[in-house]
Amino acid sequence: MVLGALLDGALELLYPAGIYCACCGDAIDPDMPYSLCGRCVREICWMKEELAAGEACGGLSGLSGRPADLRSLRRAFSCARYESRTRSVLKKFKYGRQPGLARALGRLMLERIEGQDLTPDLVVPVPMYLPKERARGYNQAELLGREIAAGLGVPCLSGALVRSRKTGAMSALSADERRMNLRGAFETRERLRGGGSSSLSGKQILLVDDIVTTGTTADECARALLAAGAAAVDLLVFASGGAGDGGN
Repeated sequence: MVLGALLDGALELLYPAGIYCACCGDAIDPDMPYSLCGRCVREICWMKEELAAGEACGGLSGLSGRPADLRSLRRAFSCARYESRTRSVLKKFKYGRQPGLARALGRLMLERIEGQDLTPDLVVPVPMYLPKERARGYNQAELLGREIAAGLGVPCLSGALVRSRKTGAMSALSADERRMNLRGAFETRERLRGGGSSSLSGKQILLVDDIVTTGTTADECARALLAAGAAAVDLLVFASGGAGDGGN
């Protein structure tokens, strides 16, 4: 807890919120919510329906209807469509070494699920392959998960899931090829150690990531959590888009 507080304080000094728009970089009024300027708020394609319901802004490639790659998830929610402005903010967040953006994005994600009758017991972030996380310096899904867990008042189990092996780039793969590429790539830490999964057994879990494309990664994570005894897994992401977009 102390380490987390120190980290949050350091991030606030390095990446102060509410000064520049998280999407376009323009200076903004510090009182603007979510660190977004008015133009970006108007131009971002906000998602109003559950991904599983098939209602998206203009329809999403790979995410219309109930896609096979989300079969293990009970419900799935996204804040916005993955397009130019959301792509910009996620690139800054993931590759531009701006982890402080997790606060603004986390607030948007929390607002997205208000009134949705979600009562998770735990928040679990989608894990990164450890060498890749070390090279980046952080896992963006974990930062979002901590913000969301704090807002919901539930624990964030950052180490519950492990990406047990490296997987190749998936942007050029078909849905079936993605499933084969990711099959068995995720496991719960407790099961890897050969023990029981008491911390997950019977729990309602909110799986958190920055983006969902085809849904293959989220579905494989959900499969691992359900196999470890979770009662149900719901998904919350900041952005959603078609195959070939995003990724860890």
